[in-house]
Amino acid sequence: MGTDLYGIKPTKPVGRHFRRSVGRWSSLVELGYGVASWQASRCPSWYAIHPGSRGLNKKNAIKLALRLEYQLLMGRVTAFMDKHSGESSGYRESCEESDVEEFIAFLKACGGFEIH
Repeated sequence: MGTDLYGIKPTKPVGRHFRRSVGRWSSLVELGYGVASWQASRCPSWYAIHPGSRGLNKKNAIKLALRLEYQLLMGRVTAFMDKHSGESSGYRESCEESDVEEFIAFLKACGGFEIH
């Protein structure tokens, strides 16, 4: 099982689809709230309660991407992941920097997204 994000108006192939396992998705969402809380809070629900749940519009997806990218460059993403990874956080799987980088690329190119 996993979470799928589909771009609404993708500008590049990377913006069409983003998928992560439930465990990695949960840790990626927590990371977003941990290092980019204002931008992450613009999403009404990060989990697909109903297929096609609204994610972020294009403007807010780009804002989140830029904030995550900045936090990654400043080392705050790695610090957050080190602090919250593994069994102590309750996650079965932790996200990795590559997950964050791929999510940033998706956010920049998706044109807004829906969560399935």
